[in-house]
Amino acid sequence: MGRKLKSRKEKYKIGLMAGLLAGACFLSYYFHAFLETCVLVSHVFYIPIILAAVWWGRKGLVVAAFSSVFLIFSHLFFIPDVAGTDAYFRGLMFVVIAFVVGELSEHIGREKEELRAVYKQLRVDEQHLRAANQQLDAGNQQLKAANDQLQASEQQVRAANQQLVANEQQLKAANQQLRAEVAERKKAEEKTKASLREKEVLLKEIHHRVKNNMQVISSILNLQSKHIEDEQALKMFKNGQSRIRSMAMVHEKLYESEDLAGIDFAEYVQSTTSYLFSLHGVGDAVRLNTDIKDISLDVSTAIPCGLIINELVSNSIKHAFGRGREGEILIKLYSDEAGRNILMVKDNGAGFPKGLDFRKTESLGMQLVIMLVEQLGGAIELDRSKGTAFNITFERAASSL
Repeated sequence: MGRKLKSRKEKYKIGLMAGLLAGACFLSYYFHAFLETCVLVSHVFYIPIILAAVWWGRKGLVVAAFSSVFLIFSHLFFIPDVAGTDAYFRGLMFVVIAFVVGELSEHIGREKEELRAVYKQLRVDEQHLRAANQQLDAGNQQLKAANDQLQASEQQVRAANQQLVANEQQLKAANQQLRAEVAERKKAEEKTKASLREKEVLLKEIHHRVKNNMQVISSILNLQSKHIEDEQALKMFKNGQSRIRSMAMVHEKLYESEDLAGIDFAEYVQSTTSYLFSLHGVGDAVRLNTDIKDISLDVSTAIPCGLIINELVSNSIKHAFGRGREGEILIKLYSDEAGRNILMVKDNGAGFPKGLDFRKTESLGMQLVIMLVEQLGGAIELDRSKGTAFNITFERAASSL
């Protein structure tokens, strides 16, 4: 219904506008063709121009443009002897007036729409306020009910408070007895702590002396190796020296650690591998990567693991990357879901010789590795798929840092 009414009004506007334009054009034609004058001719166009701008905004410029063109052509065609400057000026005025009135009309229309939107929003807000007031009334009723319940609870609390006073007296008596027992326990703890400090100092001194003794042995081997000309014997001396160094480093880390129960194995691996790379003169061609979780190993586990890493890394340096070959050595230590520790030493070098059983080789280093794995109560496996990878699984005592 609203759309039909609006369409009907629009038709009336168009019909009225057509009539006004026809009348204005007729008067312009009459004044120019018969009276040969332009006086007051332009004034008859202002009514349709202004109405079009008011009704249709800037779209009403079409009426102004049509009126301007008709006025100018009528003047030039019927009274060409009279200068057309006034006609051009009046035509321009038609367009300017239509533009200004159209802008104002559209602005007023926008303002009306905004006012309608604000009015609608105010009505919505009013409904929200009414709903909120209803909720507040319901909340007040709930608060009254809760207040009655609180008063009843307050009486119960008072009764419970009297019981608490009686219990407090009993607790005071028990507290005095506990203080006496705590004082006795503190004295016993202080004695125990003093004894532990003495044992820790003694244990650190033992680790320090063991490390020093191993360094002395390593130095003696180093001095003796200078007098050995046989290359094979010299290699054996260097291997023995690196093994002693590996064990000494465990005692060194324990001496430096605040927790004598275990060492930070990641730091230990970094130190011992750096020593091996330096001992064998490994350059930048071979890279070392470590992936060791935060695991602390006790001395009975750390020394075998350190010796295993020493032997396997030494083998990789000697045999996997000969003649300046580039590559990578990876050392990884982690715990699986079953709680077992898995140590992996891997390289991407030449690979372990096919057909050779590492368990039956005459190499002292591999025999030592197998013996150390058995000492850990673990198992060792060889993966030849991409280079050489030894996986050692063991369940020795280990704790997360």
